Amino acid sequence: MSQSATISNDPAKSYPQLVAAYGFLPNLFRVQSAIPHAIEAEQRLIETVVVRQGRLSKHQKDAILNGVATVRGSDYCRALFGHSFSAAPDDSSALLAFSLKLAKRGPWVSGPDILTLKSFGFDEKAILEAIVTTGVGVMFCTLADGLRPRLDTELGSPAAADHLNVPEPLEWPEPSGAHLSLSSDSSADSGSDSGRDSRACVVLREQFGFVPHLYRLQTASAELLDAEVWFLEAVLFTEGGLNRVQKECILLAVSAANLNTYCATLHAQVLSILGIPLEETDLIVEDHRRSSISGADRA
Repeated sequence: MSQSATISNDPAKSYPQLVAAYGFLPNLFRVQSAIPHAIEAEQRLIETVVVRQGRLSKHQKDAILNGVATVRGSDYCRALFGHSFSAAPDDSSALLAFSLKLAKRGPWVSGPDILTLKSFGFDEKAILEAIVTTGVGVMFCTLADGLRPRLDTELGSPAAADHLNVPEPLEWPEPSGAHLSLSSDSSADSGSDSGRDSRACVVLREQFGFVPHLYRLQTASAELLDAEVWFLEAVLFTEGGLNRVQKECILLAVSAANLNTYCATLHAQVLSILGIPLEETDLIVEDHRRSSISGADRA
């Protein structure tokens, strides 16, 4: 992966795909200039997930992103995502309702939600695109919350937020298997290192010891999996200000706080491979303040 990109005097030359997507380089990316490889990876995610039209149209994806920013309370992202979004009526209310539930009440998304989308004519590839677009929206809202970039002059103040109702869940959903059954690349299971798709699987196997099911389920979309692994290489697998153990501890604590059993299990397993005792990962899950990690890391 290239590590050469930096924010130069001409940012359009540094990150042309971001400039093409938004018409300028948003401050959300400018404030990350100390880690240009992360901006490169975010640029690739946006190009792959948001810009390229697949089963979902650009308008549908923009509606999802704008809705996610609204329910997450991110004024910056509402302005950014709303920059190219016109609220024209369409037939995607079920799609938006699903994405808002995923963004706001993720642990309560269940099989019936997927069946509802299918009843409206969305196939599994369209549903995968909706899930990933929602994830990108949540990620950028989180970045905006943490970095607090100045509102770009090109955007202007965001319009008054619409009230988007995401009902409180009444009960915990019944456990079920994978929501999607997209056909996967056999190289994820066989260990084959041939073909374009296999590079992502090889990297995942090197880093996790296996190809997690979270990524196996996406091997039917080679470009998407490549972009996600590129992002992991830039942010998680590369050591910089934080080492791998620190990053995995953060991911474990966040997964537990988000009630995400799958990701908590995955990152606890990685920490175990990295030499962190099971008792320690259990404490991070229960209450990271009681763990033996350093005071600086607990903060």
